[in-house]
Amino acid sequence: MDQTQTSDDAPLLTHSTPQSEQTTLLAQQKPLVTIVHASVGSGHKAAANAIAQAFDLIRSTNGIPEDVEIEVLDILDFGRIKFDGNKTAASFTGATRPIYDLTWRYTLTGHLLWGGGTAWSRIMFPAFNEYVRTRRPIAVVATHITAANVAVGARVITGIDYPVICVPTDYEVEGWWPHKDTDLFCVANEFMAETLRPRKVPEAKIRITGIPIRAGFDTDYNREEELKKFNLPTDKTIVLVMAGAQPCPAQELTLDDAVGLARKQMAAGQSATAAAKYAAAHSAFSKSEIYRRCLE
Repeated sequence: MDQTQTSDDAPLLTHSTPQSEQTTLLAQQKPLVTIVHASVGSGHKAAANAIAQAFDLIRSTNGIPEDVEIEVLDILDFGRIKFDGNKTAASFTGATRPIYDLTWRYTLTGHLLWGGGTAWSRIMFPAFNEYVRTRRPIAVVATHITAANVAVGARVITGIDYPVICVPTDYEVEGWWPHKDTDLFCVANEFMAETLRPRKVPEAKIRITGIPIRAGFDTDYNREEELKKFNLPTDKTIVLVMAGAQPCPAQELTLDDAVGLARKQMAAGQSATAAAKYAAAHSAFSKSEIYRRCLE
């Protein structure tokens, strides 16, 4: 379970705690913003971490308390049944993609699917309901459909009122987001907003904000200096390849290519050992094999 700011010291309330003690304990708790993703690919988690960082940067402004706690959670950690979200998502690619399109993109709204917003929360995620009872967040931000619906369900079941902010990260808003029960949708572009309007989401509940990104992407850098740090050429276009749930496969280099790569690192000032290790990480050959060839 990811936590941007841990809260192990926070007192927990239970059903057996007397009302007077509950009031005292609640007064001791700091205001909490809970950001919930699902470990289905890496994008939902990346967006959740970016939102957490943004909350941290705007403490004591825009109505955010100075002492606010920020927690980033994986909703699948609260499930009654544990499963691999990445493998499950992979079941809806390729030949089975039409099933995904029919269900996740074109049919049902969140309110109907989740039986008034509580079915899955009662059956699959009672642990999250208990989390809400004990931690009492002042807001829940969801970057995944499951997290959003469970947050809505917990609000209904516990009777604890808090805004639910949905941040879809798939560049489209599928039909299973809890449209009627979401207090605010933060979407990437106008196309995503257009998918919400036919589902009767009021304009006041839609904000075009872009996909959340971590601080640093908007920082100005000296390109040549940064390229030199990574021993990259300054006179060529650099393409960054990024993966989602699964890492990028190693580039298919021949042994000669790998040795050549290592020698370039050595020419840039790296030791033969470090250069061989670098080349091994980018090829299918061992460090020792590349190292021996570099010394020939």
